[in-house]
Amino acid sequence: MPNTSADFGLVALQAVIAASSYRSVEQAVASLAVISHSDTVRQAGCRPFMRTVRNAARSNQFEERGDVLVVLDHDKGPTDTFL
Repeated sequence: MPNTSADFGLVALQAVIAASSYRSVEQAVASLAVISHSDTVRQAGCRPFMRTVRNAARSNQFEERGDVLVVLDHDKGPTDTFL
């Protein structure tokens, strides 16, 4: 029997995962990851697709990091692009 709300949530999550096509919570989470094919990474010169740095407080502002201009954001850009 779960002792805390967190314990109950984990037990409930594990039950939902057990009833799904995933074998574990880790496998379900991994299924949500977007991993680029190695050919795509090579074609991009091993550089990021989205030059975004997480910083919600300064969202939509630009900053130079090294010699690269990046946009400070809440990470919504890559999420919107891939979903």
